[in-house]
Amino acid sequence: MSAACGPVCSHSISVRLSRRLAIFTMAVLGVLFAITWGMVKVILSERSEQDLHARCELIADVVGRAAAGGEAAMLAQLQADAPMRADTRLEVWRPDGSLLHADRGSAALERSQHTRVHEFAIAAPSSCPAARCARATPSTTRATRRWAGAGHGSSSR
Repeated sequence: MSAACGPVCSHSISVRLSRRLAIFTMAVLGVLFAITWGMVKVILSERSEQDLHARCELIADVVGRAAAGGEAAMLAQLQADAPMRADTRLEVWRPDGSLLHADRGSAALERSQHTRVHEFAIAAPSSCPAARCARATPSTTRATRRWAGAGHGSSSR
């Protein structure tokens, strides 16, 4: 080796290849991270949607059973269950389109950017046509945190 070049020359093939390999590795890791993030986002979205449908079916079932006792029993059931729907705003309408019940709005729900509106029907007995249509507007941040932490043993609270 010549004295001007030193132990490793700046134009050495090993230096150029190691730089290219490092850049290529970073690019591949970046693409893999982006793909993984996209898959996790899709999974969280699907689970959130499934959770929302299950919650709406449960609400429709409970309120539908209470409808057998008439409109007053249905309202009492909706008001009794309101604390369990802290991150959801539920609105229930009569068949004529007038509002039967609406949960109080919360500041946290109003500020949330992670809300989704889901309309569903409540099957009430023909003897009590009090409610037929409902709309649930939940915040999905709590559900997303719960699903994200499910694999790590963290609690949902």
